[in-house]
Amino acid sequence: MPSPKVDHSKPVDVNIAALTPQVVHYRLWRRDNANAPWVICGGGPVPGHAQLAAIPAGGDVDYWFGIGGNPNDPYSVVMTFAQGGKTVPDGVVHENGTTDANGFARVEGKVSFP
Repeated sequence: MPSPKVDHSKPVDVNIAALTPQVVHYRLWRRDNANAPWVICGGGPVPGHAQLAAIPAGGDVDYWFGIGGNPNDPYSVVMTFAQGGKTVPDGVVHENGTTDANGFARVEGKVSFP
């Protein structure tokens, strides 16, 4: 599980891009600690961008990518976490795979902020 090193007092920019020609949609959820409820904080077509309020230590961001294209085709999606216009250390999530026989794939994951 990725753990971007952020300044917990500043907003976080999340950028999502497809590196292959499939159609990709994304959804983001966040929670500020393990006892907090999950809240939708971004979503839409890729390329996409969401600006998140400062994430406290112990916070998480969950992500979902829906991918559509040709059957059995490799895909690559990258998501970056940045502050002040620069990607933070350990702030790159790279998801690779292959669409199924119908041309679809779904990716889910979680990013934790120490």
